[in-house]
Amino acid sequence: MIDTSSLQTLVAINKTRSFSKAAEELHVTQSAISQSIKNFEKKIGVKLISRNGKSVSLTHEGLKMCYLAKDFFRRYELVMSQIMEEQQKVMGRLSVGTLTGIGKSWVASKSVEFATIFPEIDLSVVMDFPENLIKKFENNELDVLIVPEYHIPAMAERLELEAEFSTLVYPDSPQFQIDKNTDFRTISSFPLIFFEENDPLFHRWCREKFGATARHLKPRIVVNSFGHMLNAVHNGLGIAVIPTHVFARSYFKDKVKTLGEEFQIMNDRFYFVYHQEAFELLKVKTFYEYIKGESLRLQEQDERDRVH
Repeated sequence: MIDTSSLQTLVAINKTRSFSKAAEELHVTQSAISQSIKNFEKKIGVKLISRNGKSVSLTHEGLKMCYLAKDFFRRYELVMSQIMEEQQKVMGRLSVGTLTGIGKSWVASKSVEFATIFPEIDLSVVMDFPENLIKKFENNELDVLIVPEYHIPAMAERLELEAEFSTLVYPDSPQFQIDKNTDFRTISSFPLIFFEENDPLFHRWCREKFGATARHLKPRIVVNSFGHMLNAVHNGLGIAVIPTHVFARSYFKDKVKTLGEEFQIMNDRFYFVYHQEAFELLKVKTFYEYIKGESLRLQEQDERDRVH
């Protein structure tokens, strides 16, 4: 591979038409210039310099290589200026990976808002399975991940965003008489709306609140979308356990009922995951601060809701 110093030498000779003047421009010795050209010609197997007494000029091949060198340095300076500008301005490409559930309920919408505020950001949000997100992150296809702790890649930096809680939601209907004294048997007798066939959120909630689960419960509806689950609850089709980060942002927040804060359980914590060197970029740091600010705002809103 040709090193950039050889290209710099060739450009300087073409500009000055002199080994000595080229040496002065590059702040090296004349012998270093001569040796650099000799090594360059040997490496590529063509003659680059034509000597006529004290005057030197580039051969046809040398002129072609000089043109290539000038184009290379022009592009290099352009890229470096873009990098420096991006470090001082929220701009450039930013790719974010997250799980489908939190992606649909939170990350995607906040990312769109972020891109609206900073129109020079070229933003992409990828919602996928954890193993695919980790692979893309490790291949530098993703700049940032927003995932629970157990999905954080080994070689990554992390900053905590918010805890994920879940809560029981039920229809605002006389047919669903549920209060803080309702027992596990009564809860499990109501029609159930599950995210998947053996809904882990529902069973975890039951374990935390009642110390019991029934593994062979048959749900009335299974729908792989928290939004549609809430819609089904609103329509009186059953009860469900929903992440609070979904519920807090949902259209149905004031249209279905819950048992309040004391009947919430913590599922996990979400983290902002990034490559070690990336946090120095202003776009990454600003995106974290925006997402974190939203997390804090929602937590404060939850606190106000609980007081009232």
